[in-house]
Amino acid sequence: MNLELIKTELEKYAIADAAIAELHELYMPLKINGIADKKGALVVYKARRDVATKRCDIEAKRKELKADSLAYGKAVDSEAKRLTDNLLVIENHLKQEEQKVEDERIKIEAERLNARLDLIGGLFPYTRYTWAQIIKDMDDEKFESELAKARIGHETEQKRLAEIEKEKTKQEEEKEILRKEAVAQEATRLFLVAENEKMRKQKEELKALERELMLDRQRDEATQINTKADALRAKLEELIDEVDRNEQRPKVPEHTGSVWREDDDIDKMRVFAAQIESLIPPIVVSNTAKKRVLFAMDSLSDIGQYLREDF
Repeated sequence: MNLELIKTELEKYAIADAAIAELHELYMPLKINGIADKKGALVVYKARRDVATKRCDIEAKRKELKADSLAYGKAVDSEAKRLTDNLLVIENHLKQEEQKVEDERIKIEAERLNARLDLIGGLFPYTRYTWAQIIKDMDDEKFESELAKARIGHETEQKRLAEIEKEKTKQEEEKEILRKEAVAQEATRLFLVAENEKMRKQKEELKALERELMLDRQRDEATQINTKADALRAKLEELIDEVDRNEQRPKVPEHTGSVWREDDDIDKMRVFAAQIESLIPPIVVSNTAKKRVLFAMDSLSDIGQYLREDF
């Protein structure tokens, strides 16, 4: 539809811009002065109804004018779709043919890339996916160079990792040796502790036994000393009895010169007592020997004192 026809059709609307301008000038000043302004309200009501009527007339005319254009648009769209569908059949066929070639190219490129990845994929320092991004657009010469470098780098890395693993294994072995040595040392320590405890108990038992034996010896020695003391007392008692018997005998008159005198006995007894008391005891070390020597010296002192007594 040309512009002239459109202009002609638009002129069929019942109201023009000039008429709308007049209504605007006429109705826009209208006011209702409160709820009591019934006259003003009536004027506004009639004005509004007039504007609404003109608006509805425009809408009705729009539908009327557009009816033919809608039918025309539908007819145009339907025919265009029919023609397009027929052309799409041809176009899709041609696209499929082109896609076959593209698919074949993609397949070849994928096979070529996979073949390269089978050679280089996973070599140090990249993963297979990263290598795919790197080598997919390389020409054969560039790829061969990259493959050679990757293999050298991978071998170097494998040697490095092997050395690390070797060192790790060595450290683990050393740790295991140290652990075993520590276990052995702990076992030795515990054994020594047990042995020391055993020896301590044995020493305590030995000391207890020695104390018991010493007590037994002391008891035996005390018994022997008591026995000897009893024998010595018995001997002394015999001597006393003998002296007593001699005292009961008649006294012999005192003689001079070579004749025996009673004073001579007293002197002899005193000399004998001095000899007994002058005995030098031996130097001994053990407690038992010391006790015996002391007892003997005390006994000799008593004997000396006894010998000095007048009779």
